[in-house]
Amino acid sequence: MIEVQMSELEESLKQIHTGRILDIATGRGGFIKSMTELLGGFDEIIGIDNKTENLKTAEKEFDDLRIKFIQMDAENLDFDSDSFDVVMISHSLHHVDKPDTVLEEMIRVLKPSGIFIIRELHRSDANEFQETQIEMHHWWADIDRQTGINHNHTFTYNELVDVLERLPLHDLKIAHCENPPPITDEDSLKQLDGKIENYISRVRDNKLEDHLIEKGAAIKRRISEIGIAWAPSILATAIK
Repeated sequence: MIEVQMSELEESLKQIHTGRILDIATGRGGFIKSMTELLGGFDEIIGIDNKTENLKTAEKEFDDLRIKFIQMDAENLDFDSDSFDVVMISHSLHHVDKPDTVLEEMIRVLKPSGIFIIRELHRSDANEFQETQIEMHHWWADIDRQTGINHNHTFTYNELVDVLERLPLHDLKIAHCENPPPITDEDSLKQLDGKIENYISRVRDNKLEDHLIEKGAAIKRRISEIGIAWAPSILATAIK
């Protein structure tokens, strides 16, 4: 593994003119949008997700006939081995029940010499604004897990590197994404406040421990008093 500057990694991605791309846990297709703006070219992109509502939203975001979305379990991909030129996953490895299984499936369907791309949050080297988001994110994860939703605490940077270095890949390059500025616009803060209130309601509705409500109130105070910014993240590429 080598650490590189983000500009170097992005420049290498711009040189990629490829065939089939698979985006795992695509959500609303945000990573597909980012990659189509960065990659040199592609023939087809398939985004898979297990949530119908995510796929319906994603389909509305794209009018490119080369991009399509399919409902599928990331732990059991319904694709032939060695069938994609690029496989990628963004900010989702900590959301799956069996990360190792998902990664194994991604590598199975990736062609020899194909490109593996991952963007993932981590909780290391955070500033005080990012610490707020990490605390909130982990609180969300605790509530999600207790209500039957796969959501784990984020990795440390070293844990994430260890996971990636164990994969049967080579030429692993990791770049640190630029730390985003604190969130200050009223609309975004209002949305965050609404999401926190939604989680507090879920605690009450599911009769979970009272300390989770107290934790939510403490996070709201911290956002007000200290501020919040999105957690650190990395972008990495490797070759099968």
